[in-house]
Amino acid sequence: MRHSTLLLASLLAAALVSSGCHDISAPGDRSALEASRQKWAHTGLRDYTFTLRMDCFCAINGPVRVLVVADSVRQVTMDSTGELLNAPWIPTINKLFDFIDQQIARPAAVLQVTYDPALGYPTKIVADPIANAVDDEVTYTVSNVAALSVLR
Repeated sequence: MRHSTLLLASLLAAALVSSGCHDISAPGDRSALEASRQKWAHTGLRDYTFTLRMDCFCAINGPVRVLVVADSVRQVTMDSTGELLNAPWIPTINKLFDFIDQQIARPAAVLQVTYDPALGYPTKIVADPIANAVDDEVTYTVSNVAALSVLR
């Protein structure tokens, strides 16, 4: 009896640990994503700037200023130095929405997203695609979104 009680307790503890370690994407994440993506689309912004901070095992340390024209990244500038960077992987706001969508579809081991209540863009994305994998975690923080006047 004592052996089966210990086994049951061990199995219960393992189940609690494995279920409590990860924020699994819930179906509600998709509705929040779509509602926010729609808000962003209603702004009509295709030309804008924003500050992006990426916390990850990546090549850029520190926030960058991103210039977007016609929904394509045109320029990336290191905030601290003003240095222009060659960083073709830097996402637009729409690409960040796509990233969230991909993480929900996977589903990622951890996905936490905060959206701007007025404009809908993601202000913070915390993603860990694979539990216990090394160097796959990323946190994107978006701030200072501003419309840009571009003559075409």
